[in-house]
Amino acid sequence: MKSISSFLTSLLLAAQPALAQSDVPAKSDTTELAAVLALKGDPVQGKDAYELCRGCHRPDASGKPEAGYPQRAGQHPQVTSSNRCWMYAQAAVTATKCSIFIVEDVLPREQIAHIAAYLHSLPVPTTNGKGDGQQLELGKRLYERDCAVCHGQHGEGVGEKFYPRVAGQHYNYL
Repeated sequence: MKSISSFLTSLLLAAQPALAQSDVPAKSDTTELAAVLALKGDPVQGKDAYELCRGCHRPDASGKPEAGYPQRAGQHPQVTSSNRCWMYAQAAVTATKCSIFIVEDVLPREQIAHIAAYLHSLPVPTTNGKGDGQQLELGKRLYERDCAVCHGQHGEGVGEKFYPRVAGQHYNYL
């Protein structure tokens, strides 16, 4: 637990310049994220708790590319949990699409952990929104140069480092 808190503090300190350029407060709540990550999520309970999210992210968590809602199926639990904590901090400054659902009374920590476990258990969709395919070679070179170091050679991400899985994500979202 102490190593998670230390990592999160280091992560936020390193990210302060980027956070200062966004609407996220520089003093994001690492305690909240550490508390969520310390919980053991149950995918069965997560399936029920995910009911709140289905309207935008769809029942299979494939998202809606036309509306800008990302696919969440197969995402690392750490990434899902950190997204929720980031959105909680963001909601204090400006409304986001999910603001109404991320406040503690609507979606408590335990449910976030359960939802994260459930989403991680889902298969990554193979039919998500794709580009026209006309610049695949350029896209591959750019990904290998700029993205693979964090997100992995195949877009698998690294949950422990909060690098999201991008494989299977909607083209328009990326």
